[in-house]
Amino acid sequence: MDRLDELIEGCKEFDNGNIDELAVLLTELKQRRESDIRPADKFLVNSIEQQLTHMESEMAKIEEEFLCCDIDIEKTVEEVIDLQMSCCTMLAILGLDEQQRMESRRKAIEKNEKRGYYEKNYMVD
Repeated sequence: MDRLDELIEGCKEFDNGNIDELAVLLTELKQRRESDIRPADKFLVNSIEQQLTHMESEMAKIEEEFLCCDIDIEKTVEEVIDLQMSCCTMLAILGLDEQQRMESRRKAIEKNEKRGYYEKNYMVD
C-alpha cells in the first residue's frame, strides 16, 4: 500500500462530509496518476524525424481500424491511446519535462475553452 492509499483509507475512517470529499479527491488523484499519459522511455533516444514516423505509424493503425469492415472498438481505443503516448514522447524528445508538459496542456485547454471547443452545442462552420 503506497502513501496515497494510506491517506485514502485514513479519510474513510472518519464520519465527516469534508473527509469523505477528500477521500474521493485522493482516489481520483490516484486513478489519474495510474492512468496518466507519459512518455515511453524506450523511444526518448529517437530523433524528431524518427518519432514523427512512429506517430504516423500509430495514426495509420487507427485509420486501418476504421477502414476495416468489423471495427474492434477496444483495439481502436488502444491504438488511440498509443498515439497519445507517442505524442507525449515527442514532447519529451523536444525537451519538455513533466511540469512543462502539464503547463502546455493547461494552456492548450484554456485556448480551446476560449474557442468554445468544450461547449456541448459547438458547431463547426
